Amino acid sequence: MSSCAGICTRPSSPRATGCRTTRNKVLARIDRIQNGNFGDSKSLGDNLFELRFVFGGGLRIYYTIRHHQVVLLLNGGSKSSQSKDIEKARQMIQELE
Repeated sequence: MSSCAGICTRPSSPRATGCRTTRNKVLARIDRIQNGNFGDSKSLGDNLFELRFVFGGGLRIYYTIRHHQVVLLLNGGSKSSQSKDIEKARQMIQELE
């Protein structure tokens, strides 16, 4: 991947929250993605992927790849809100097209 781009739609995203541990882990993961290391990642079909984090409540962040660029869809959440978050990520992908 040549670069990463971010879309932040929730004020509770790691960049906006006061939780330094979560924020630092997410930002470290984004740095690794820029070097091609996605870590624990899963394809959900239709060019939607899920980054899985094993700390806390099982944080999920959804992303897609457009024109060799990773687009982070920071609408993810915990395992308990996964279905709703995936649907929102799919809507965001449609908005990119």
